[in-house]
Amino acid sequence: SNGEEAVMGGGGSRRYDWETKVAAARDHVENGLTKTEAMARHGIASIVDWQRCVGQFLRGRVLVR
Repeated sequence: SNGEEAVMGGGGSRRYDWETKVAAARDHVENGLTKTEAMARHGIASIVDWQRCVGQFLRGRVLVR
């Protein structure tokens, strides 16, 4: 009922907690989920945020608080 805003995540900026980033990246990198599946499972609406999560995971930055 909210149209594009509902589909696109409201157009606002969102930050993802450490656990969400690790879980999403691990599901993709280690557990074989597609990018789309991992993003949907963890509620990540932005491809840019997704790329950051995986990049940080692969570089080990997300794993060290």
